[in-house]
Amino acid sequence: MHRPHRQLPWLVGVALVARLVYVLAGVEVPPQDTPDYDEIAHNLLAGKGFVASSNWFGHELRAWRAPLYPVFLAVIYASIDDSHMAVRLVQAVLGAATVALVYLLTWRLHAQAAAIAGWLTALYEPLITSANEVMTEVLFTTLLVAGVALAIESRHRASWRWPLVAGLFVGLATLTRPVGLLAAPAIIAVAAWEDLRGLRAWRRWLPFVGALSAGVMVAMLPWTVRNARLFNAFVPVSTHGGFIVARSNAETPDWRLPHGWRIDAQTFAACPDEIERDRRWMNEGLHWIADHPGDWLRLGAERLLRFCYVFRPDYNVAFVVVMPFLLAGLWQVGANPGFRHLSAVSALSTTVFCLVLYGSTRFRLPLEPFFLVFAAMALLAGWRRWGIRFVAGGGAWLACNGMLRLLDESVRQVVVGLLRAGGLK
Repeated sequence: MHRPHRQLPWLVGVALVARLVYVLAGVEVPPQDTPDYDEIAHNLLAGKGFVASSNWFGHELRAWRAPLYPVFLAVIYASIDDSHMAVRLVQAVLGAATVALVYLLTWRLHAQAAAIAGWLTALYEPLITSANEVMTEVLFTTLLVAGVALAIESRHRASWRWPLVAGLFVGLATLTRPVGLLAAPAIIAVAAWEDLRGLRAWRRWLPFVGALSAGVMVAMLPWTVRNARLFNAFVPVSTHGGFIVARSNAETPDWRLPHGWRIDAQTFAACPDEIERDRRWMNEGLHWIADHPGDWLRLGAERLLRFCYVFRPDYNVAFVVVMPFLLAGLWQVGANPGFRHLSAVSALSTTVFCLVLYGSTRFRLPLEPFFLVFAAMALLAGWRRWGIRFVAGGGAWLACNGMLRLLDESVRQVVVGLLRAGGLK
């Protein structure tokens, strides 16, 4: 191992131990979408195919979920153990791998900040606790970070293989969550900004875009072809998008309601065809946006607040502590080469999450490794400029948020009251 990376084994080891300790503590988490993923995984193992029906009144949904996470579960259940604990242990390993990816990504961008970014990611509470959830978060985060890191690395390599592999990881991320596809246009746009400065520049940009796009298509094509044969329709990933768009963009969107995401039996009875339901929902959501532009923009602002919300369910000390450093780092280096990719992926994703989808903090988590890279840059700059005074100020900021964590329920009630008074919750 090269001497500059001597901290990497320690980072990965500490990250893995932190996640294993949390997983083995047996903290219970709400099931959320887990029953659907479990059912599909077990149906795959039983030879019934990729199908969910138990939660949908017996109606068989064959592309309602993106495919990779149920397949991931099925592989674990078949090869290790048919238990959620086995899944959580594997996810702890993936979380530690994400730490290594963030370290290497930051090393490529600014070597002196790599260790800071690595330790932030290793000890960042939301990334630790996510390993305990049998949900797409950990797998998606690892694949997304890998895809973006490889895309940045490929900008320093002459070979077409690097953008091809980057595209493969972006494609796999998309098969875990369809929003992963947003990384591709963001990366391509940054490459166009950097490369297209004269006719000869196309010779660099086009091969990069071609290889990246080919990687995405190679990853996604088998599943898209399967859907085309099954439904006789173009379904790139899932039939879930129309439902989310319709229920996120309405006079009273579902994300405002305690149990708003439920689908009643009458919906399936009125439209039993999976593709037709998806298209109807999509048209419903898009028509509402077109007919209510002012309300839509207001909802976008509300969803941005929801995206940044820090009381879900408890006071998120880690995110609040990092936020000022994230913003400072984004201001300092967000437009710099390399960092532009992180800025573009984060900006495009956040825009779609808040203007089209429902701005959940679940969408924020996979972007937070990129946020930590910016925070690491700000921490490094602050130390270099102010030294021990910066450390003292950072310690005071951390202590202040630690006290707020102890009083989180009282603070949460105040925040919720203010949001309700302003019609934002």
